[in-house]
Amino acid sequence: MDQAFDLDERDAIPRLWRWPFLAVKSKPRMDAAVFMPKGQLLQHAAWLLCFDYGDVDVGELTRFLQEASKVLEGDFGCLTLLTDAEIEAGRRNGAVLALDRRATRFTFSISSRDIRMCIPDVYWMTVFGAPYVKMFGRDRLLSAPVHTAETLVEAAISLQFTPSLEDVRADASLFAETKRRLKEFLGEDAFFAVERPGG
Repeated sequence: MDQAFDLDERDAIPRLWRWPFLAVKSKPRMDAAVFMPKGQLLQHAAWLLCFDYGDVDVGELTRFLQEASKVLEGDFGCLTLLTDAEIEAGRRNGAVLALDRRATRFTFSISSRDIRMCIPDVYWMTVFGAPYVKMFGRDRLLSAPVHTAETLVEAAISLQFTPSLEDVRADASLFAETKRRLKEFLGEDAFFAVERPGG
């Protein structure tokens, strides 16, 4: 974050790369991080983008997630809105961490360690890559009880839970019920559960 990012100087970016790669932008506000595989703990690369809700076009973000999942052949991807309910669920399953002692600011991430044990949760848009398409089955994922299920490539399917990301906040009970039904449909053993040893 000590270097200016200039799209006209793309060739300089690999020379400046450090682990992890961190970037910030002020307008619209964005925090980004790329963690490349590193040893046993981090066997997957992870790409995290955080925006303030309302600052970016959700349609563009969903298309970006879908395209990135195809091009990068991601195993798991998601787009979520950190409402109070999602923060609470994420703090239980480890996907949401407090950034300050008073727990007023939070960050979201899913690591190799998390998905080696189980899928932490499902999110407003969840992309299942090749390992999960194989595990759950293409036809099962495409018939999931969500708003839309779409094949991105042979080895990736995206599920969008409701018509609008705002539904996560505006109708939290419907969103929670949709999550519950999907986990039940796919098999609850694949997902984090507080009462299960190891999640």
